[in-house]
Amino acid sequence: MDNDADRLMSIGTFAAATGLTASALRFYDDTGVLAPVEVDPRNGYRLYAEEQLGRAELIFLLREAQLPLSVMKAVLDGSADESSLVLGKHMDEISAEALRAMSAARSALNLFIGGISGLVAVLPGYEFARAIGQVRVSAAASGQFHTIGISTASHALNLVATDRHRLSWRTLRLASPTVESSTVHVCLESAQELLPWVSDRAAIELLADAGDVSVRCMETGEQRSLAVVEGDFPDYGAVVDGLPAPVARAVVPRRELLSVVVDRSETCPLRIAENGISVGSGEGAEQLAALTWGLPLRQWFDMTLLQPVVESAVGPDVVLEMAGDHGPLRVRSADTSDLLSVLMPVQPPAIPERA
Repeated sequence: MDNDADRLMSIGTFAAATGLTASALRFYDDTGVLAPVEVDPRNGYRLYAEEQLGRAELIFLLREAQLPLSVMKAVLDGSADESSLVLGKHMDEISAEALRAMSAARSALNLFIGGISGLVAVLPGYEFARAIGQVRVSAAASGQFHTIGISTASHALNLVATDRHRLSWRTLRLASPTVESSTVHVCLESAQELLPWVSDRAAIELLADAGDVSVRCMETGEQRSLAVVEGDFPDYGAVVDGLPAPVARAVVPRRELLSVVVDRSETCPLRIAENGISVGSGEGAEQLAALTWGLPLRQWFDMTLLQPVVESAVGPDVVLEMAGDHGPLRVRSADTSDLLSVLMPVQPPAIPERA
């Protein structure tokens, strides 16, 4: 018994070994997080064992990570899988808080010092990279519209690309408002070359000043440039806001729709009916179950343009919305309106005249 007592550590010795203060150890004893193995009945001194060092060191790390006491207990006493989920959620929350703080600080700084005349936004790098990947499918293969438009408005960063037959629009919500509304257009290749680098950055700052656009890593200060494209571009925000109201709508499983359109290279009809949709005509038509509303309607589309739009959509379901016989088709995710693609119908192939 005396040998065991000799191996025990006083609260001061244990504090020095773990990084926790003596007052913190008393608090964790009172709250049931880390109790001493023994309390000396003569003087009330708390005594700790070497076997408790691991738990104490973990408590130190969790406290440094600013975990509330209730969450700390869940991590300490849960299984490895449960603790990993709790810590992952906490990491997401503190990353979002830090991003909001950085964004607000940048906005405040710009108000004081000025000097940046255009677009300023702070956001996670992977979100920016993913948004570029989602809209680039609608960019033109060459020419003036071989670009991605980037604009800010209040708490939103918008990315857009079009080839004049289809348009993809992605909205990213910002943690704090931008200084002013601004729009730039950047070369598609320049944006695509940036993707591997920017996707690995936890937080980036997007800057535009005097015709230059750059992306800066908030953690390291490393900066990359985007090639700006000058020209007269439409007001895409007005285009999206001015889309005609849909008269037919269908909610379709995205993977099932993709499997139907992926191997089609021809122009063929897409029909929204009472109990589902069909793609193709005659014996080659394929039926898909879907939730539908509105009028039965059929339009013809270039399947090579529709396929990448469906592939880039987010979530398990997509919403197809038709705006009359000659109106555009809207393709958006069922659970969010932040990604929208618009595709113009084409003329059906001419029917050969009988001899």
